[in-house]
Amino acid sequence: MKTLVSEPEQNISMSKESDTVSDSQEEHTALKDEAANVTKQPEPAPSFMQSNFMQKAKKLPWASYFVGMLAILAALIVWQLLSFYQVNVILSFENIPTPLVVGEQFMKLIVTEEFYIHIGASLKRIGIAFFSASLLGVLIGVFMGRSRVFRDIMFPYIEILRPIPAV
Repeated sequence: MKTLVSEPEQNISMSKESDTVSDSQEEHTALKDEAANVTKQPEPAPSFMQSNFMQKAKKLPWASYFVGMLAILAALIVWQLLSFYQVNVILSFENIPTPLVVGEQFMKLIVTEEFYIHIGASLKRIGIAFFSASLLGVLIGVFMGRSRVFRDIMFPYIEILRPIPAV
């Protein structure tokens, strides 16, 4: 059976349903906002590395070179000040010349023939040491790979020397 509802009654029932729906949506939104406020922690101030300046600098292709040059310049300034005032805290800068004195002496020395003789002698020593170390390392490696007894003899020495830095 079909019941006939007059038009005004139908409008009233529809408005009650829409009020109920809008009330539940408002409650849901209010609860969501309240939960967001409870869990939201104040954000710490960005560090220098997270700052807008550094974010823009990372995008530039020359930025890493620029930062490196600033680091070298800062180190030279610190060296100059420590040497000039002959600071004696952890390191003694009493007998260390300033970077300006070192630069002046380098410019005087670079034009002499003696400088290049000493550079050649140092490069010769480096080459001989590299060649002999390479030859010795390859020979020991081949013998260790071919002989179990030789490996058992040499391996402890290599393991003792391995963690020592190259420099």
